[in-house]
Amino acid sequence: MLAIAKHVIQGERTQSNGFAAAFDGVRYVRSHPRMVAILGAIVLANSAMEALRTLAPGLADSWEGTGPEAAGLLIGATSAGATTAVLTFSLLARRVAPHRLLILGFTLQALGAIGVALSPSLTVAMVVSFPIGFGFALLIPLLTAGLQELSTDAFRGRVMSAFSMAHLGVRPGWAIMAGGIATL
Repeated sequence: MLAIAKHVIQGERTQSNGFAAAFDGVRYVRSHPRMVAILGAIVLANSAMEALRTLAPGLADSWEGTGPEAAGLLIGATSAGATTAVLTFSLLARRVAPHRLLILGFTLQALGAIGVALSPSLTVAMVVSFPIGFGFALLIPLLTAGLQELSTDAFRGRVMSAFSMAHLGVRPGWAIMAGGIATL
């Protein structure tokens, strides 16, 4: 821990490499509770997206009169939400405080997930899945920026590696959990 503090104070690059560098990065992140909280929020932001991707084929089978293409339409509606958020993010970020955008993003995802779970038809599910993607695309740039602002130059690469694991590395776990819950 003292070695990490020394590098941070002096603004030096760390001299470790390989596994030692990876463990230095883990220790650095763990020593910053806000970074740990942001990484947890990234994992949570991925949960609704991954659940939808995993469960879309099963949901498609549950709606009368739909075939396998319904899964693609449902995921497409979520992607349309994400695209809309990306296109409007700059405008929103200038007018709404970051903490309010975070609340909005998580709220939209939660409402969308509940809406999809209760949807009686593909059409309704597509409309209510749009906010899942919109919320996701609001959250990720804000959370990423938060991590980068908290990181020193010496550890930014390792912190962003932790981001990549929180963002993409948890996908298999979410898929297994969503599938298990759906089976129950």
